[in-house]
Amino acid sequence: MQTKVIPIRYIWAASYCGMTLIKGEKNILIDTAFRESVSPFLEKELEKENLSLKDIDLIFNTHSHQDHVEGNILIAEASGAKVFIHPAGVNAPHVKELKENVISFCDGEKIASCRIFFTPGHSEDSVCILEEDTSTLIIGDSIEGRGSGFAGVALIHDPASYLESIRKIREICKRKQLKRIIFSHKTDGFGNEVAGEEEIAGFLDASEETCLQYIAFIKDLLQKEKECTIEKAGSLLREKYSVTETQISPGTANGVARAFMKYCREN
Repeated sequence: MQTKVIPIRYIWAASYCGMTLIKGEKNILIDTAFRESVSPFLEKELEKENLSLKDIDLIFNTHSHQDHVEGNILIAEASGAKVFIHPAGVNAPHVKELKENVISFCDGEKIASCRIFFTPGHSEDSVCILEEDTSTLIIGDSIEGRGSGFAGVALIHDPASYLESIRKIREICKRKQLKRIIFSHKTDGFGNEVAGEEEIAGFLDASEETCLQYIAFIKDLLQKEKECTIEKAGSLLREKYSVTETQISPGTANGVARAFMKYCREN
């Protein structure tokens, strides 16, 4: 049976929450968005592939943020599917309630046609999932280019880990000859996904450049104003680097500013 990788995009806020169906010897659903995205939206999307919720064999979560895991329980109850997630995400809300149905990934582990890579930086428990038959990498929110319209900025919460994860993905590209990278949310300048060597390289370059720009900006800010508040730094970061004039969740930049201020003070 030929493996198919099918993005499923549940419209949300200024963007969408991405789920990805891998249809093959095992039917794998990567991320589950919200509870309300399961019925009827996801059910109808599965019908296009002559599948139903009960046909899902495995659920993989790219990380434990609500917009990626909230639908877990409904799909697991309908299908009996096991849920796989990074060890750091096992006790997160909407995951821990599944109890014995939750299994931890190992870095580099292969499950069915997928290989798992730990790629922290956006969150401690972020992973990328490589579908090896099609050379497709599903990255969740692991790296984010220059950011999205939802937050305005790239949601980086550990700059050092983020840069290391970009390096790791570059190595995967070299070894596995990646053909396609699928995002969980629409990404500024790159849309829903990138394909081909040139586009993939451009996306990785933009992700790295953005992180380095944030570091340089915050370092300069702290040199000028040593006791700058997180709120002011977040506002200035949005003012300088936001990819859109209007953000649905502008406060998320404060979390980014906090992470970069901590990094710059320690390095």
